[in-house]
Amino acid sequence: MVTERRKSRNLQIIVHSMKNSCKAQPIIYLTKGFAAARVALGACCKAFLSELGVGVLSHVVRIGAVKAPARRTVPSMAELEAIKGAHTAIRIARDAGRRLVIAGNRVDSPDGRAYWSNQIEPYLGSENITYVGAVDEAQKNDLLGRAAALLVPVEWEEPFGIVFAEALACGTPVISCPRGALPEIVRDGEHGFLVRSVAEGVAAVGRLPEIDRFACRHLAEQRFSRRVACDGYLAVYRELAMRVSRKVRP
Repeated sequence: MVTERRKSRNLQIIVHSMKNSCKAQPIIYLTKGFAAARVALGACCKAFLSELGVGVLSHVVRIGAVKAPARRTVPSMAELEAIKGAHTAIRIARDAGRRLVIAGNRVDSPDGRAYWSNQIEPYLGSENITYVGAVDEAQKNDLLGRAAALLVPVEWEEPFGIVFAEALACGTPVISCPRGALPEIVRDGEHGFLVRSVAEGVAAVGRLPEIDRFACRHLAEQRFSRRVACDGYLAVYRELAMRVSRKVRP
């Protein structure tokens, strides 16, 4: 959770991501002349949040350079647990005849170790399935920028998933599932594909030439750049300052 606090005599703002339940506490409240706001980074709970008057902003990513895609590589980049769908990515890549590069941290828990041993490790080193471990920012940018697509078929209601925005910033299409915030991040058929099965995933890989990589980059610039985020934060701060002013006015 990313938290930032700005304080003045009458204003307190708390900014955080919505990784856990968005219904745990009220998002915006006024009391004793003070205002407090929680600004959601990602809008998968937008309908609920809008009822409370919360500001909904996107995560910020560094807008990297668009690189020429590799001919056949599709990376799957996420923490290695079942809900992130690396096992499904393996099936899609194998059936599509594409090289899959898996990047991310292994989960050190009984379930995580069993998942690795049973559903990931047996496929490594054969049929063009490679695991490269955790990657730093430079490695991630290079891997994403040179990929044909990012393949992360999630199996849960993904709150945001910043790697999807990072892929788009590199001009790389996304193949995932229509769950959680993914429909907000990826416009199906324009910046990638949202699939519901292995068969749909294989078909999506075959349709990647239809996607304009510069359109992916443009979407990232319009939605996830620092400039857009700063404008969004300033708008939320101004609105809250006006609420405080009305609250404390004699």
